[in-house]
Amino acid sequence: MHRLLVAATAAALALAAVACTGGIEGSTEALDSPSTTPSPSASVPSAGTIVVRAPMPGDDVVSPVVVSGSARTASGEVLVRVLARDGTELAAMNTPIDCGDACRGTFRAALAFYAPSRQPGAVQVLEVGQGGSAEHLVEVPVRLVPGV
Repeated sequence: MHRLLVAATAAALALAAVACTGGIEGSTEALDSPSTTPSPSASVPSAGTIVVRAPMPGDDVVSPVVVSGSARTASGEVLVRVLARDGTELAAMNTPIDCGDACRGTFRAALAFYAPSRQPGAVQVLEVGQGGSAEHLVEVPVRLVPGV
């Protein structure tokens, strides 16, 4: 009985820690995990203001591409962009962080783009700073795939 109570308490503490720092997505991952400690993907990395969880480097992406991750910005939002191989911006949108400004929260955006042929490209997530400067830029190299 004591062993079961200790395991249940450890699981509840791990879930609470993930819920406080990783948002609802991390909590769901922790609940699905049979272990009593959160998986590495469920924990929020300590380094980096912006962390992109999807898409992953090298992924084939079709329109609309779903970009998700976590961030902590002063403005409470991030700019998400899709770039062609030559750097041309194919799509962009400001996306709110679910908890607002000055806290680590999650973001999710679906961007529609047109790529005439399969080509290297990139997904960028950044905070727009004062004067329009790009801050905390994260770039994920992907392959853009034409839609059907």
